[in-house]
Amino acid sequence: GHQECCRIRKVRPLRKKLGTLKAWITGQRKDQSPGTRTEVPMCQVDPAFKGIGEGPLVKFNPLSNVSSDEVWTTIRMTEVPYNKLHEKGFVSIGCEPCTKAVLPNQHEREGRWWWEEATQKECGLHKGNISKDAAVLEATDNYVSDVIGSDKVVLFTTSTCPYCKEARALLEGLQVSFTDVV
Repeated sequence: GHQECCRIRKVRPLRKKLGTLKAWITGQRKDQSPGTRTEVPMCQVDPAFKGIGEGPLVKFNPLSNVSSDEVWTTIRMTEVPYNKLHEKGFVSIGCEPCTKAVLPNQHEREGRWWWEEATQKECGLHKGNISKDAAVLEATDNYVSDVIGSDKVVLFTTSTCPYCKEARALLEGLQVSFTDVV
């Protein structure tokens, strides 16, 4: 499989960096991978990585409830730069040997690790998605707030961005103090 390659090139470097943090933000969406991402929450304690001092690491997934169509509508409206491989059928882009263009009407993850079972299509960065163990997936609002603590969270937003509004509402709901930079 692809696991050893991903472990060397992606997982180890990210683990080293995340070990210096209390939280990180991903772009995971529930519609990305029916086999592994259908239950991705907006916020969780990361089941795959540890934070500062081997402590818990909070993982924010602000796009979890956003569809691919909504993402692309926003990209076009706001003229955000994107990888030109998307125009050539590479809907989900990873490293060269593990990524291929998909055909019309194929799911975006069909172009990733096409030789593997759909329920195992994760590179290791989000391997906790594969587990359905409630203890692994559990994250309470108070716990997240305690992990973040009084550290400054800076949220860069625009007034018209629906994802920015969701991120702001999530932080407010968790009672995490943050600075909103518009």
